[in-house]
Amino acid sequence: MDYCEDEKESDTVICAGGVNHGSTPGDSGGPLLVIRQHRWIQYGVSSIANEKPIPGDILSYSNQGIYTKVSSYCDWIEKTTSGEVKCQ
Repeated sequence: MDYCEDEKESDTVICAGGVNHGSTPGDSGGPLLVIRQHRWIQYGVSSIANEKPIPGDILSYSNQGIYTKVSSYCDWIEKTTSGEVKCQ
Protein backbone atom coordinates (compact mmCIF):
# COMPACT_ATOMS: atom_id res chain seq x y z
CA MET A 1 0.00 0.00 0.00
CA ASP A 2 1.30 3.45 -0.86
CA TYR A 3 -0.13 5.45 2.04
CA CYS A 4 0.51 8.86 0.51
CA GLU A 5 -1.35 7.92 -2.66
CA ASP A 6 -4.16 5.90 -1.04
CA GLU A 7 -4.88 8.15 1.96
CA LYS A 8 -6.35 11.55 1.14
CA GLU A 9 -5.11 14.49 3.18
CA SER A 10 -7.79 16.38 5.07
CA ASP A 11 -8.26 18.88 7.87
CA THR A 12 -7.21 16.20 10.38
CA VAL A 13 -4.73 14.05 8.42
CA ILE A 14 -1.42 14.65 6.64
CA CYS A 15 0.92 12.27 4.83
CA ALA A 16 4.65 12.86 5.14
CA GLY A 17 7.93 11.04 4.60
CA GLY A 18 10.48 10.23 1.96
CA VAL A 19 13.62 8.23 1.32
CA ASN A 20 15.14 7.37 4.71
CA HIS A 21 12.99 10.10 6.33
CA GLY A 22 9.67 9.46 8.03
CA SER A 23 7.85 7.02 10.26
CA THR A 24 8.48 3.32 10.40
CA PRO A 25 6.40 0.55 11.95
CA GLY A 26 6.39 1.01 15.73
CA ASP A 27 6.52 4.84 15.63
CA SER A 28 2.79 5.31 16.29
CA GLY A 29 2.12 8.10 18.79
CA GLY A 30 5.42 9.82 18.03
CA PRO A 31 5.68 13.46 16.94
CA LEU A 32 5.94 15.00 13.49
CA LEU A 33 8.03 18.12 14.14
CA VAL A 34 8.60 21.16 11.94
CA ILE A 35 10.59 24.36 12.43
CA ARG A 36 8.53 27.57 12.42
CA GLN A 37 10.10 30.94 13.20
CA HIS A 38 13.26 29.25 14.53
CA ARG A 39 11.27 27.02 16.95
CA TRP A 40 10.37 23.36 16.88
CA ILE A 41 6.60 22.87 16.65
CA GLN A 42 4.71 19.59 16.90
CA TYR A 43 2.68 19.50 13.71
CA GLY A 44 1.36 15.94 13.88
CA VAL A 45 1.13 12.64 15.74
CA SER A 46 2.21 9.47 13.94
CA SER A 47 -0.69 7.13 13.23
CA ILE A 48 0.29 4.68 10.47
CA ALA A 49 3.73 3.94 9.05
CA ASN A 50 4.96 2.16 5.96
CA GLU A 51 8.50 1.16 5.05
CA LYS A 52 9.37 -0.15 1.58
CA PRO A 53 12.81 -0.89 0.12
CA ILE A 54 14.01 1.21 -2.80
CA PRO A 55 14.68 -1.13 -5.75
CA GLY A 56 18.39 -1.28 -6.59
CA ASP A 57 19.56 0.45 -3.38
CA ILE A 58 20.02 -1.91 -0.42
CA LEU A 59 20.64 0.98 2.00
CA SER A 60 17.53 3.06 1.25
CA TYR A 61 13.88 2.77 2.24
CA SER A 62 10.80 4.79 1.39
CA ASN A 63 9.27 5.78 4.73
CA GLN A 64 5.76 7.17 4.50
CA GLY A 65 3.43 7.89 7.36
CA ILE A 66 -0.06 9.11 8.07
CA TYR A 67 -0.15 11.71 10.84
CA THR A 68 -2.99 13.33 12.77
CA LYS A 69 -2.75 17.14 12.53
CA VAL A 70 -2.34 18.63 16.01
CA SER A 71 -3.93 21.93 14.93
CA SER A 72 -7.23 20.14 14.33
CA TYR A 73 -7.46 19.29 18.01
CA CYS A 74 -6.32 22.56 19.64
CA ASP A 75 -9.59 23.11 21.50
CA TRP A 76 -9.56 19.56 22.87
CA ILE A 77 -5.87 19.81 23.85
CA GLU A 78 -6.44 23.07 25.77
CA LYS A 79 -9.55 21.71 27.51
CA THR A 80 -7.96 18.36 28.39
CA THR A 81 -4.81 20.01 29.81
CA SER A 82 -6.85 22.68 31.69
CA GLY A 83 -5.21 25.34 29.54
CA GLU A 84 -1.67 24.26 30.43
CA VAL A 85 -0.92 23.47 26.76
CA LYS A 86 -1.94 25.97 24.09
CA CYS A 87 -1.77 25.75 20.31
CA GLN A 88 -0.38 28.63 18.32
